[in-house]
Amino acid sequence: MRKILLLLWAIVAMAVMACEENNTSYGSTFEEIDSEIIDSSPATVEISEECIAAAGMTEMMKERAEAYRRATHGANGEGRNGVYVYTSSVEAYKDAPEKLAARLVVLGFNDIYLSPGKERITGLDPWLRTFISTLKEYGIYTHAICIADNSLYVNEAKVEDNVKLIQTYNNSVMPNERFYGIAADLEPHTCKGSTKPSGLGYEWDSSTGYGIGGANDKLLGLTLDRLEKARNLMPTNLLPQLNEAISYNFQIKNDDKQLSFGTVPQFLTHCNWVVLMSYLDNKESIWEKSKPSLDAAETVKVKDKGGKDVIKPQTVSICVKTVMNDKDDISASIQAKGWSFLMEMVAHVMQQGKSYTSFRGFDIFTYEGIEVMWEKNK
Repeated sequence: MRKILLLLWAIVAMAVMACEENNTSYGSTFEEIDSEIIDSSPATVEISEECIAAAGMTEMMKERAEAYRRATHGANGEGRNGVYVYTSSVEAYKDAPEKLAARLVVLGFNDIYLSPGKERITGLDPWLRTFISTLKEYGIYTHAICIADNSLYVNEAKVEDNVKLIQTYNNSVMPNERFYGIAADLEPHTCKGSTKPSGLGYEWDSSTGYGIGGANDKLLGLTLDRLEKARNLMPTNLLPQLNEAISYNFQIKNDDKQLSFGTVPQFLTHCNWVVLMSYLDNKESIWEKSKPSLDAAETVKVKDKGGKDVIKPQTVSICVKTVMNDKDDISASIQAKGWSFLMEMVAHVMQQGKSYTSFRGFDIFTYEGIEVMWEKNK
């Protein structure tokens, strides 16, 4: 019975899409929304009572959510913030996608980087469609985490497979149930030891791999190549946005002439923005290590409506780590330091970042981790 319903749903979705293609008054295309609304409008700071009720919070959580939302957006709602949501959270809310969506809304997130599991995507899962459409009602956009497997370094064809997976899903559901873009997570610094894909002739080495043309430089060159391919495959009317998670160290090493690939401007050639993995547990260090990437992003220019060169806005998000189960040796989680520490860090980063046109906002890796901090009385 479920298969029949899904088939009927796909037929209805395709019919709606056919009408959309032939009716110019249907509404703005994704490309128009991208340029006119997504990165220029202020975030919603005030939240409806209905949404607050749906989030199912204690009084302490309500107070913290409002404080966090206001701190990460400023008095006028400026800035855009993202959060990574993985299958652990999807499973935790498997019977309540609306509740998870509401919790993300009250915390003030604007961009959701989602990894729901391939089966939910290929199966046009009702949970996934409900989750994305609920977020869309609140003006929040969902980006599919893919192009994130080290095997892509040795198998370029998998880039196309990844893009087609999301494109096929988007073609099969209603417009308000679509992913808005792709959140890539190619991490060349993890290509070492057991995580180095078979067939790759070199691996990342933080001690001996630097130098122009060295192993680390080659891996970053490959990363940029794969992102370029992904961007070229992404139809702007169906998947307009691409972002990539990068280490804060890439720009620093480029500034020190130890790399020729991996600068922020190079990533922004293919991506709308980068998520800077500033996985440190000290607010001063987070800003100090993030600043070179923002300085580099300030050199990226676009034409304004009058044809004048201006700094491309909102191209670097600073991301901190709240999850505790990652073994990446460049990472440090702030979860154990508690909510008060997070708020101090947010205030420091937002204060420093506001002078940069390229500063996009404050991202969190992951929702599971910040939820623990949010709920705990610390």
